[in-house]
Amino acid sequence: MADTKNPLEADYSYHVYNRAVGNELLFKTEENYSFFLIDLKSIYHSLLIFMLTA
Repeated sequence: MADTKNPLEADYSYHVYNRAVGNELLFKTEENYSFFLIDLKSIYHSLLIFMLTA
């Protein structure tokens, strides 16, 4: 299993999966899904700023 405590680093590729293994739920609660979306939006926003200033 991936170590989720390390921050994302520059110059690496990351994959976001939208499926879980088998029939398991990817997000067990609405709170899990909301947390994911907030993080995803933050990463996307940071990437856009980086691309525009590079």
